[in-house]
Amino acid sequence: MKFIPKNIQNLKIAVYQSNGTGYPVVFLHTSSIGAASFYKQMMSKEGEELRFISIDMPGHGASDFSFNPQEFYHFNKLSELMIETIESLNLEKFILAGHFLGAHIALNISQTLKNISGLVLLGFSPLQDYSKINEAYKINEVSNLLFKGKLDGEQAAKLAQIFVGENNAADISFVDNIKNTDPNFRKYLAESFQQININDIDLIKKSKLPISIIIGKEDKIVKPEKLNEIEKFLWRGKVQQISDSGNSPMWENPKTFNFFIQEFTNKH
Repeated sequence: MKFIPKNIQNLKIAVYQSNGTGYPVVFLHTSSIGAASFYKQMMSKEGEELRFISIDMPGHGASDFSFNPQEFYHFNKLSELMIETIESLNLEKFILAGHFLGAHIALNISQTLKNISGLVLLGFSPLQDYSKINEAYKINEVSNLLFKGKLDGEQAAKLAQIFVGENNAADISFVDNIKNTDPNFRKYLAESFQQININDIDLIKKSKLPISIIIGKEDKIVKPEKLNEIEKFLWRGKVQQISDSGNSPMWENPKTFNFFIQEFTNKH
């Protein structure tokens, strides 16, 4: 795996690339668990064939923490930074795949990015109003920690568990990544959700790209009924489900997830 740091708007943005030289697939992580959540893709046999690329958003992993968190951790600014980072890679054609928050950003920027040929939304449910996230996701005392600034060790461990299925224990790396994420990221991202005007359902219906949505059968966060309205607009006309996994099938069941990614890539 190669490490490719980028300077984007005076921030170091960490980019990782697998050893493969085939069709590029760019991964965007969710809040607090960073690009390392796609480690099993980067180091897989598929990653030796396809060109897997994973990006740490600011405030995560090896990317810089922002000195202006209120501006740079805003949803719209994160979208802008990801566009600039991806375009700096000079990819001729690529698939964009996002997990949870990363899926919402991926959907948003897919309208602007050049050379994108398909979209994979993982652990995702469409929001019509970002100020009402509970309409698409199950928000409770634990999942609400995604929008809280500083977390202690016990809270980080509890938050890590929402990303995996009922019978799976969150990997210690998830807990460590949550503890090492800039607390301001969660705080100001949550505030920005009250200020943006984006309708995911409209974006999916109007998109000319092939779109695949993948969820784990044991997902604790997604409200699957919200996906019914858009299924007919998706690749194969339905949501793809992965067994033995919750919100993070790329980590819990990487073999099946990688198969889906490879199959989608082969078709587009």
